[in-house]
Amino acid sequence: SQPSLPGWDTMPATVSKGFGETWCLERRSVMLLVPSVVARLDCNVLINPAHPEFSRIQASLHQPVYWDRRL
Repeated sequence: SQPSLPGWDTMPATVSKGFGETWCLERRSVMLLVPSVVARLDCNVLINPAHPEFSRIQASLHQPVYWDRRL
C-alpha cells in the first residue's frame, strides 16, 4: 500500500523527520514500520528505546542475511 504521509520521501527529509521525532517523543508505539526510500518494496522497522515496552523486545534471527559485496 502507499505511504499515508505526503512528502515522506522528499529531501531534505523534514516531513519524515518531523513525524519520526513526534512519534518518538509521544511514545505512540514501541515499533514503527516505515517504507524504505532505497528499496521501495521493502520496509524498515524503527524501535523506540524511550517506550515503556522497549525492554520486552527480543532479537532473533530466523534466517541468515547475505550481503552482496558490492554494497
